[in-house]
Amino acid sequence: MIRVATNLINQYQTGFIHGRYIADNRILVRLIMDHASRTRNPSIALTIDQLKAYDRIHPEYLQQVLSHYGFPSSLINCIISLFFNTQISVNVNGHISPSIVQKRGVRQGDPLSPLLFNLALEPFLQRFLLEQEFQGYSIPSSFLCLLGSPAAKILAYADDTLVFIQNRANLDRCFSHLSTHSATSNAKINTSKTQVISLSGAASSSWLSHLEAYNISSWHDCNSSEAMVYLGYPLYSSGAISIPPETCPLEAVPLYLMFCCSPLYGMFYA
Repeated sequence: MIRVATNLINQYQTGFIHGRYIADNRILVRLIMDHASRTRNPSIALTIDQLKAYDRIHPEYLQQVLSHYGFPSSLINCIISLFFNTQISVNVNGHISPSIVQKRGVRQGDPLSPLLFNLALEPFLQRFLLEQEFQGYSIPSSFLCLLGSPAAKILAYADDTLVFIQNRANLDRCFSHLSTHSATSNAKINTSKTQVISLSGAASSSWLSHLEAYNISSWHDCNSSEAMVYLGYPLYSSGAISIPPETCPLEAVPLYLMFCCSPLYGMFYA
């Protein structure tokens, strides 16, 4: 199943897939921010916070996704039987609760759960990747050999999703896709924890107005006092921004410096 799923899950999902690394997403975001700063690109990046993402996976939705991707019904039925409608109890300080039936959610800690979650998230990501009207962030043509696409649209590591948004129309499409995904999969987006960063670092009152319509207030630019943290890595556009103390000191060193030592960095700006 792992070998098959690796071919089904798009390259921008880097979590729990052999040969893909969390640093891939960090490096790409940092490079795009650097490019946006040089070219004064007004695009933004939006991090999507899902409320209890693993716990909200609905069995009927997961069954439909696995069937759509061609997994045999015998395997699908086995997975559904193992993860749902099972009896579980809660241990609270040594006291075992009466058993309850698990109706939804994949168990965190189960070795199969990350793969199932990735597959469940894939249809949502494909909506962005396949939609031509959603531009994302346009990249230099010399970088196509690395990204395989003329634009960076969306990145995912488990339930940490980042969307590159070029304009108000893209923002509206993003939330339209989120609404559809929530209705079909039982996912729930926590807009109060959703964060946005100006990729160039420039302040923008127009973007703040657009985001306010979706109840998003967490905005980061070069004037912000704190960096936005993405996958444990601080994203910032000014040396005056403070690095969160919980961030590893090594992570405080811009990750793209390692990439600058490679010829690939020069390709990005060719």
